[in-house]
Amino acid sequence: MNFLVCQTITSSGTPKNSGLMACYNPSMKSLLVRKNILIVCVCLFVGLLCFAYGLAAGTYKLPPYSAFASARTYAEAHLLPNTPTPTPDNADAAYPEVMSKIVALVKQQNFQTKTEQIDYVREFIYQNSQHGLDAESVKYRLELPVTLQMLWDYSQTHTNPPLLECSSRTVAMLYILDSLGIRSRMVNVFTSDYDTLRSHTFLEAYNPDSGHWEVQDPDYDIYYVYKATQARVSTSQILLEPLDQFQVQSQFPDQVDTTSHSILPHYFQAVVFHDELGGVDMGIVNTTRFHFTGGGKDLYSYVKRSFGKVPFLTVQEFETLP
Repeated sequence: MNFLVCQTITSSGTPKNSGLMACYNPSMKSLLVRKNILIVCVCLFVGLLCFAYGLAAGTYKLPPYSAFASARTYAEAHLLPNTPTPTPDNADAAYPEVMSKIVALVKQQNFQTKTEQIDYVREFIYQNSQHGLDAESVKYRLELPVTLQMLWDYSQTHTNPPLLECSSRTVAMLYILDSLGIRSRMVNVFTSDYDTLRSHTFLEAYNPDSGHWEVQDPDYDIYYVYKATQARVSTSQILLEPLDQFQVQSQFPDQVDTTSHSILPHYFQAVVFHDELGGVDMGIVNTTRFHFTGGGKDLYSYVKRSFGKVPFLTVQEFETLP
C-alpha cells in the first residue's frame, strides 16, 4: 500500500476534491513479490549449503532433542520388512550344510520359548570359541562359513577352538538366529572415557516372547535386565536411562563382574544401529555421557571410515521417563 495525493475528476473536468488518500500502487505489489522470491531463494541456497556440508563431513546430525522419547521410540519400534538376511557373499557349498547342523542342534533341545533358543545360540558361540586375535585368526575372522565350521567342529571335538573378536561372534549369532526365523541386528557402542575412542559390538534380538529388542552379547555371554523387575532390556534403554537401574546377567560370574565394571558403566554413551540387512541405519549419542574431547572427538570420522554416512541423533539422559 502506498500513500499518494489523489484527485477525483468531475464530468466537467474540474477536480471535485483532493487530499492524501491510501491508493493502491501496482508497482509496489511487484516489488514485494520480487522481495519474497529473493528471500525464499536465499533460504533454499543456505539450506543446500548446510546439507552439502553434512554430506562432505560424512555424517549429518539431526537436531538435538530435549526429550529422548523420539529416539527411544525409533530404536524400540523400528523394524524392516521381515526379509531374511542375505546369504554371505563368501558362502561356499559347505555353508548350508554346517548351518543346517547348527540349526538342527538348537531345535533338538526342544525349547518351549524363543527366549531359550536365543540364549542357547549365544551360549553356543561363547562356549565354542575364544576371544582373541592372532596371525592365523586374522585370515578367517571375516569368513563366516569358516567361522561357523570351526564353531561346529569344536562343539563336537573340543579341540582347536576358533579365536574370534566381538564382531565375529556377533555376526555368527546373527546368521544363526536368522536361520531360526529370529530377527536381529548388530549394534556398536562407543565410549569417550579413554585417550582413544573405543567400541564394542554385540547383537540385539527381536524376541517374539516379549515383543521387544533385547541385548544379546555373545562375546561375554551376557544380557542385561532391570534390577527392579528382572525384565530384559534393549540398547536404547541402557543408553538413555540411568545406568544404576540395570544389571548384567550370565551363567558365568566372572563375566558378570567384568562387564559390570568395564562395559556397562563406560560403553553405553553412543550407539550405531545396523539394520537387519546389514546396512547402517542410525546413530544416537547421549550427550550427558559422551564427550567430544579426547578420544570422543574421533567418533564421527571413525563411523564414516567404518560404515559410511550415518545420521546421528543427539539426546540427553533423563532421570524420569516421559
